[in-house]
Amino acid sequence: MKSIVLVLAAGKGTRMAASCPKVMQKILDRPMLWYVLRTLEKNFKGHIYPIIGYKKGEIEQYFPLYQEYFIYQKEQLGTGHALQSAWDIIKRLNPKYVLVTNGDTPLALPLHFHRLEKTIEEQGASVVFLSLELDDPGSYGRVLRDKKGNILKIVEAKDSSQDLTSREVNAGIYCFKREFLEEYLFKLQNKNAQQEYYITDLIEIAIKNNLKVCALNMGYCPELMGINTPVELEQQEEVLRKRIVYSFLEKGVSIHFSRMVIIGPEVDIEKGVEIEGPCTILGKTKLRKGSVIKSYTFIKDCDIDGIVYEFSHIVGSIIKRGAQVGPYARLRPGAIVESKARVGNFVEMKKSVLGKESKACHLTYLGDANIGPNVNIGAGTITCNYDGKNKHQTIIKEGAFIGSNSALVAPVQIGKYALIGAGSTITKDVPDNTLAIARSKQVVLKKRGK
Repeated sequence: MKSIVLVLAAGKGTRMAASCPKVMQKILDRPMLWYVLRTLEKNFKGHIYPIIGYKKGEIEQYFPLYQEYFIYQKEQLGTGHALQSAWDIIKRLNPKYVLVTNGDTPLALPLHFHRLEKTIEEQGASVVFLSLELDDPGSYGRVLRDKKGNILKIVEAKDSSQDLTSREVNAGIYCFKREFLEEYLFKLQNKNAQQEYYITDLIEIAIKNNLKVCALNMGYCPELMGINTPVELEQQEEVLRKRIVYSFLEKGVSIHFSRMVIIGPEVDIEKGVEIEGPCTILGKTKLRKGSVIKSYTFIKDCDIDGIVYEFSHIVGSIIKRGAQVGPYARLRPGAIVESKARVGNFVEMKKSVLGKESKACHLTYLGDANIGPNVNIGAGTITCNYDGKNKHQTIIKEGAFIGSNSALVAPVQIGKYALIGAGSTITKDVPDNTLAIARSKQVVLKKRGK
């Protein structure tokens, strides 16, 4: 085996001030760790081992496919201790190289890990790591070099008593020779301000033992910056948002007011789609060629091949070719709008099918309903699907006309080309080609005088 990857994901992330593990903080609706694992899977699938600790159950639940790969760091005694926690796995698998990355660096790219492997192979180094150049290094560990440019060590900012002038900082992504770890990993000491075992001390150990260490200086590279605070989380989320939006612009998607458009990492948008900001598109959404998404919409886990008008909220739904939804429509999971159908303003659908060329244009609730083609749903129609204990289905067949302000009490079936009079409460099946009226007869009385 050439390489395995260890992902440091055991920390609490105190500065994030959140109740969940640090790596479970979300960026564009996915945890930081999700991005790290997805990137690594492109080249190291089956050889990725996340090291978890604080609230490990939350991480295990979110990533069930990694159950056999998780390594548990019982006590969080530093990054070096995390690496020590993985030694049994390293020893058993016996890889040539061990890559280590942080679970809070979600925007790192496959090429960064490829360069580490390539450099350690070509240079015959014991350790290779990535570094950055920052105008304000802040709390990053500084890479110290001698006058000839040779690496001396990495010094953590919180452990230095002197003013550190180096702008070169440690990115926290490493590649080690397994033989080096076997000899020196357990020689780490915790003689520092935090009384922790630092992985960065392995750099100094290698140099003191006349072993080759290489730093790949990536310059200013926002993708390699870790996330330690809510401010940094927002900054990295914006970097990712721009990366995704511009990738679709280059593909031929029209995005107006792109700075106000949020698109998730798993969204698939075909060339020829038009999007108008502000809007949010997340999850495993697919937007097909010719679709139009108007402003102030929220879309998640949908398949859309039509037009979505302003202020619509659509989740877990399918909108087929030529269909129109909104403005102010809400489609909940299981809603299907067939081709050329119309869902208008203040209409809510859940686990329902609106048939081809059917219309529900105003003020309607359709829950657990199966509606055929060419049906008209009048304004104010309600499918009464819940009896207080169970949900029941409403079936409306082809060509039926449901008058305004009707209540269809499920389970109930409306036949083909049936007509429901406005204001009716329908509790029994209505046969094909019939008229059903279920309302009190209008009575007009003369007003009494005082």
